[in-house]
Amino acid sequence: MSCAALASLAILVGASACGSGGATAASGPAAPAWKAGAEAHLNGRAKGGIIAPVLNIWNTVPPTEAVCTLQHGVAVSVLESKYNQLDSRWYYRIEHGDCTGWVPESSLSK
Repeated sequence: MSCAALASLAILVGASACGSGGATAASGPAAPAWKAGAEAHLNGRAKGGIIAPVLNIWNTVPPTEAVCTLQHGVAVSVLESKYNQLDSRWYYRIEHGDCTGWVPESSLSK
């Protein structure tokens, strides 16, 4: 089966069967690192040691609009997880006070 045919099939099953990177339709994504009910901290640390002091909390997955912001290091509760196949990563709906929304996995730490 050609890669184009596999790509069409992938749309139906929600996964990519071509290419060398990422999960395949057979294996799916890795398990989420955070489970509902877990406590995490916001992580604004980027490569090179730069720290973003404030992080956007998004309205949906994939992100389209920031609904609030929280500071780097603040403790949050993880409410649920969702895998975004468009960028091949997990997002987590988090809550801190009256701020509730989605962040990518890279924005959470222990």
